[in-house]
Amino acid sequence: MKRTEALDGDQYRHQVEHISEAILNGDPHLDHDLENTLANMRALDACMKSMDREKKIVLD
Repeated sequence: MKRTEALDGDQYRHQVEHISEAILNGDPHLDHDLENTLANMRALDACMKSMDREKKIVLD
């Protein structure tokens, strides 16, 4: 299976600018909350395991 991902610009920069604007404007809404961040970390961990084991890792 081959999958292609496309990013729009510097993703890290977008995240820093977003949280900075939220802090400066007192906006409690964030595009990526703690649950989203933890899910991303689980996905990255699964990618690393998949590469090490050379097989697909299924997330719950």
